[in-house]
Amino acid sequence: MKSVRAIVHNIESKAFAEGVDALSDEERLLFVAWQETANIGNGGFHRFYQGGGDIDELAAAYKELGLRECAEACAKSKAVFPKGHPFADREATAKFLKARWEEIDDAFSKIEKPIYGLGLEFEGLIEPTSEFLARRRRARR
Repeated sequence: MKSVRAIVHNIESKAFAEGVDALSDEERLLFVAWQETANIGNGGFHRFYQGGGDIDELAAAYKELGLRECAEACAKSKAVFPKGHPFADREATAKFLKARWEEIDDAFSKIEKPIYGLGLEFEGLIEPTSEFLARRRRARR
């Protein structure tokens, strides 16, 4: 059986070559979890939101992987926005974040820890991903 990193690499390659819409639901879940963990790891929720990520999709991916604290961090991050959700327009979201940088940075820094805890090399995603894939294999039998 391939390693988790090899499987994720293949999914990422497929997404970059064919587009995210070409991914199966299982592949998309893993793609979102791994890619957006990298985005948050490289710039926190600021980078995530400015990049136009879907926080609800990421929270659902973390939840499916059994990463409850990461899913909860995603839900909490939405509280900085009016009406509890980022703007539909990515530029409006970026403008809002920039105008309130210090205040929002403080709020984000208090809730990003579980995601940062997954590690710079994603070591915290390996076991949950392996378990998710094993559950999916068993369900297909």
